Amino acid sequence: MEHVGGVHAQDSSIIYIPDEKVMFLGDCIYQDFYSGEWSYDLNELTVLLDKIKKYDVDYYVTGHQDPKTHAELWSWMDELIQIGEIVGEESSLDKAVARYNEVQKTLPSEEQLEYIQNFVSGNQKKLIRNEA
Repeated sequence: MEHVGGVHAQDSSIIYIPDEKVMFLGDCIYQDFYSGEWSYDLNELTVLLDKIKKYDVDYYVTGHQDPKTHAELWSWMDELIQIGEIVGEESSLDKAVARYNEVQKTLPSEEQLEYIQNFVSGNQKKLIRNEA
């Protein structure tokens, strides 16, 4: 068991079963919804994923979805990180969506749009904290 913190909650922990190559993630990979709008912080998410990556895992058990294979989880996380990188420090949803369209040459899906909004909301929270 390792305390990993993360975006969702600072007290998040993971449990790794080495013999089975299974990791229980709980909710640590999900958005912060405790402090206003649901949000992701790219830096916090990257730190969290670096902690998870150091384990040799075949299957991940999350708090709200069916278990995922290594390939399934990292495909999802890679897309999430890519969206966060495209959004960058943008705090306007319209501008972030325009940037996504420009980079990806396509409109975001409903799920991708939600993640764009999550990163924009995270950036807005940072701006508010920095102004305080």
